[in-house]
Amino acid sequence: MSAFKKAEVFILIGQIIDDTLLTQDSIHRDQIAARLIEKYPDLIQNIATGYKNQNLTYVSGNLVDWFSAELTKKSSISKDWQNKYKQEREKVGKREVTVYKNMYSFSLEENISSVNTTKLVEGNLKTIVVNAFERNPIARKQCLEYYGTSCLCCGFDFYRTYGEIGQNYIHVHHIIPLAKIRKNYQVDPIKDLIPLCANCHAMIHRTTPALSTEKLKEIIKQSHQP
Repeated sequence: MSAFKKAEVFILIGQIIDDTLLTQDSIHRDQIAARLIEKYPDLIQNIATGYKNQNLTYVSGNLVDWFSAELTKKSSISKDWQNKYKQEREKVGKREVTVYKNMYSFSLEENISSVNTTKLVEGNLKTIVVNAFERNPIARKQCLEYYGTSCLCCGFDFYRTYGEIGQNYIHVHHIIPLAKIRKNYQVDPIKDLIPLCANCHAMIHRTTPALSTEKLKEIIKQSHQP
């Protein structure tokens, strides 16, 4: 695999992990491998031509294992990602696989109503015990207070469909991904963040670069035309 493809694949795997950790606590190796094939089948197929075993699941799994090993090295590819993820070994079915988690997280249940929110910061490479990218729960809260919890692309409301279990559930989409900013910046909860349902959020990230919400709305509108 060329140096260019290595760097490209490394970033794509990192983006898959980043996007997943927005909505769940962890993602394991096999899930990442499956999403690589789902999102980038042509790229994985192209890389597979250099393997003796050209099974895409095998190849994508090897790429995730390479990503994991690369994180432990001080290479030009991985230097900006050092200490970003915690890697643990967990049982998944009968196998023990690597599970990726954020190195630093905070409770979204903490009482934040009395916090001074004049300046909200996201994406800050913050030193606590390790370096990690912050995600600001106050910005999420203010975004939802302004827009509500219905998807801004398709209008889906989890509460209307699922009742109490879906109350206040929605993804919050960063219009400019934190992985691209890679520095501290002052987030505007109204201009920089929007609520999206899980489906629209996934569809926006099906392409690189991600689709704009305007483009996705256009796609949805066209799909409903007779």
